[in-house]
Amino acid sequence: MTDDKNCKITLYLDTPKMLLRPNLDTTYGTKSGIEDSTWFSGHAFIGITDKDGNEERWGYGPVPDQADWKYITGCPSYFKREDDTHYNEAIVFPVTEKQYGSAKARIEALKRVNPEYKLFSRNCSTVAASILKASGVYAPKGVIRFCPHTLVLKKRAMLARMKAAVMLKKAERKLAKLFGVAPAPEVPLLEALRGKPVPVSIKEGMKASKNKTPLTDREIMRSLLPRQAKGY
Repeated sequence: MTDDKNCKITLYLDTPKMLLRPNLDTTYGTKSGIEDSTWFSGHAFIGITDKDGNEERWGYGPVPDQADWKYITGCPSYFKREDDTHYNEAIVFPVTEKQYGSAKARIEALKRVNPEYKLFSRNCSTVAASILKASGVYAPKGVIRFCPHTLVLKKRAMLARMKAAVMLKKAERKLAKLFGVAPAPEVPLLEALRGKPVPVSIKEGMKASKNKTPLTDREIMRSLLPRQAKGY
């Protein structure tokens, strides 16, 4: 087992549809009404990928068709494979084999002990956050971890900061050239982001989800920063 970050943990987000452009994703909606509560609530689940690229996705939620009040006070839940679950956005965390093993151990524990679902304290988002925390990577804290809505907003803030940082570097290079100063060597995008969490754009997330293909570093970068990725 090495210290190289040759594994991945992915936070997948089935975005609440009110946080998407109208009609961008009609998975849970029809012209006559709403088919599924996920349209409102969204969903969060976790993927763990080993060093050989093998991924398994796991998610937590309430057993369907419960009385509405039971979702709040406590009801039976599931923790199961969600390899084909729909999603719109994601955050990919590069991790070591040790971190991957810690996440897997947490998943095994959740499989053995499946506690009651409680909307405001134990839900898909809090369980996903617990797996991230077990692995030692960034784990959403406070109110952020409690629902997909806040996780989506956190992911979008990460994406905005990434874009701003890249645009700032581009501006610095232009100013250096303007004043006759040799700019610092340009670092290839993937190398600069190696080992850091990478937010996945809606466009790339929905494409990968629809095509049932894995998220790859190269495609994520092309989707996020197509013009800035010189030498990529």
